[in-house]
Amino acid sequence: GPDSAQGGGADDAAAWQGHLARALAAGQAAGVGLGALGLRLADLPAPALPWEVILRRLLARHMTPRPRPQPWRPARRWLALAGQAARAHTPLPPWQPRMALMTQVPRVVVGLDASGSIPPDTLHLLMAEVAGITARSGGQAHLLVFDSAIRHDLALQAGRWQAQLAALDLPQGGGTDFRPVLARVQALAPSAILMLSDLDGPLPQDAPAAPLIWACPQPDPPRAPFGRVLSLAR
Repeated sequence: GPDSAQGGGADDAAAWQGHLARALAAGQAAGVGLGALGLRLADLPAPALPWEVILRRLLARHMTPRPRPQPWRPARRWLALAGQAARAHTPLPPWQPRMALMTQVPRVVVGLDASGSIPPDTLHLLMAEVAGITARSGGQAHLLVFDSAIRHDLALQAGRWQAQLAALDLPQGGGTDFRPVLARVQALAPSAILMLSDLDGPLPQDAPAAPLIWACPQPDPPRAPFGRVLSLAR
């Protein structure tokens, strides 16, 4: 009836929780079984990867060129099967497109929030990771320094990014607005986006087309409506 439909699920869940608690307690007392296993699992330390490792994996995933189907060109296997079908007067095999690497050079766009609190050592370590990824993938890196507007817009050159960063005159103070910089990012058509910011500012309603990584200096950064949030304090 209606009463059992409303309260039965909660009662069953409470009963099963009680059964499980008693089983774990019995296993811990006996030293064998599920309870002992749960006790050992509870003693294991929580895995924590450094942010450099996570950032390197994320950027490499999106910057590595991968073959993509070309629907307008047939695969060699399809050509061979089609030739056999023509000689045997049988139907053609299902279409198989050719796979090929795209000619577009992978590009990562780095947005630096000048009003944020990114330490200089962390900034140089981040840029070293970006430079390493772009060098291994044969890609390009583009830097956008912004607060409420874009202050610097430059393409980073391999081997000279440290001098380019040192020559920048970073603005001090001011608020943050992510809408102008993300509009510029869309025009650059990147393979990946890395935003160094504390996520304190208005965001556009629509997410960018490319994968977005937020690198925040806080231990517990706020949640973003889109993109992957990565804490630089962990």
